[in-house]
Amino acid sequence: MKFLFKKLLILLNTHLFRLTSSASITGKCEIFRTSIKKLSSENSLSIASSSLKRCFVQIAGTNNRIVISKCYLSRCQIEVIGNNNLVEISRGAGLEGVRLILKGESCKISIGEKTTWNGGRAVAAGLKNSVVIGSDCMISDGVEIWASDTHPILNMANQILNPDQPVSIEDNVWIGTGAAVLKGVTIGRSSVIGMNSVVTRTFSAGSIVAGNPARILASDIHWSRG
Repeated sequence: MKFLFKKLLILLNTHLFRLTSSASITGKCEIFRTSIKKLSSENSLSIASSSLKRCFVQIAGTNNRIVISKCYLSRCQIEVIGNNNLVEISRGAGLEGVRLILKGESCKISIGEKTTWNGGRAVAAGLKNSVVIGSDCMISDGVEIWASDTHPILNMANQILNPDQPVSIEDNVWIGTGAAVLKGVTIGRSSVIGMNSVVTRTFSAGSIVAGNPARILASDIHWSRG
């Protein structure tokens, strides 16, 4: 009886969400206690065959797009401020307690198919900046991925010393609890990042890295979810 009541409540929430939001909702969706702020006709939110529970979406600016396709989101926040930005979460992805933040012009956050993330934050800010996470990645809780410092640091000649730089995490990367991946980094496919590591430079495919700053512990490895 309790299960049937919960199912009915989710269906009711989904129906109300369809009626009251200006989002495009297609396929079989389950939307529960999810709210949208400032979604105007100049921006778009597309949800296809997905489950959203206790999520919050905020969009401010023009020509911004959020595309959520055949995935699961719980207790997530998506904040887009600026113009021509894109958030895309692909088929089979599962996110819990994740915050995605885009602030700027023509920036992007992309999460690939079957990637799971158990809590943390990704930030892309500036002009044409991005955080791109590949397919079948496994990201633990408390992981921070920053493609920007968000505040400029300048020298006496007013030159920016900490420019924004994109982050790329290739397919099948495992990132341990509490790790931080900073701007300008590419992590090669099938790599493993140790708990509480701070990744400040690029590592090639099949690497195990750990530490602050992170360094290579092993090469030519691969792993599976087991």
